[in-house]
Amino acid sequence: MTNIFARISEALVEFNSAAPARRTQIENHIFEIMSSPEGQYIAPSIRRQIEDVFPQRWAREEGSIRRYSPIGNQKGRTYLPVYAQDESRRPVGIVYLIQIREDAKDRFPGSANYFRNEFGNAVTSVAELIKRSSNTIVPDNFCAELDFIITDRMGNLAVTPMSGNSIELPLALGLFSFLSNKDMLSSVLATGRLTGLMVGTVDGIREKMDAAVLNYPEIEKVIVPADDAGRITSEVSMERKIVGISGLHEALAVCFPDYE
Repeated sequence: MTNIFARISEALVEFNSAAPARRTQIENHIFEIMSSPEGQYIAPSIRRQIEDVFPQRWAREEGSIRRYSPIGNQKGRTYLPVYAQDESRRPVGIVYLIQIREDAKDRFPGSANYFRNEFGNAVTSVAELIKRSSNTIVPDNFCAELDFIITDRMGNLAVTPMSGNSIELPLALGLFSFLSNKDMLSSVLATGRLTGLMVGTVDGIREKMDAAVLNYPEIEKVIVPADDAGRITSEVSMERKIVGISGLHEALAVCFPDYE
């Protein structure tokens, strides 16, 4: 299931410049994925773009294409909305879906040392919350593994994340889920920077929310810093319930219904 989007995106980019024989191979490859068990995880916005590129094939094989299956509640799995620029320096939203695990064998971006160094605020905030040392709550075989990469346009992987700390809140929520052995609600997305147990404002709020709800229709609630709640004005985002918060405890109460 790893990086399905990247595989389809790369295939479509190649399709645009490929020779006729190679185009046939690419088309077959894409529809093999769509008909396989992996196909159920291809987001609706991506499905629409594939249908636009191959309308006749789509109509002919629609019965064998897997229907979209929302991501279910799982321990340590969460969404990471990111604000970025595309190759034309236009602002875009990206959503990473990550799974926090405890089975990493190698050091790599996303592993324990990387996580501690790059996202120390998320670790420190959760440590303060559960009253444990920030030096011990992330085990050495811990990792935050990317499952998918979703962008706002098919084929556009050439993006540059903006500077900022907005992924600290969702990472803290995922880490809390992992450490407490509690499933996270798959219907909730969050963004925010952390200072202790307080949640601060972020950039690119509209782009992040648009990318999220276009690709993950199961998202029903969006947790944002209270000061940013009024800045979400696009129609697609306003279809979801916007929850403005000031502290980590409030976010946990939304993501974990039995949280006290």
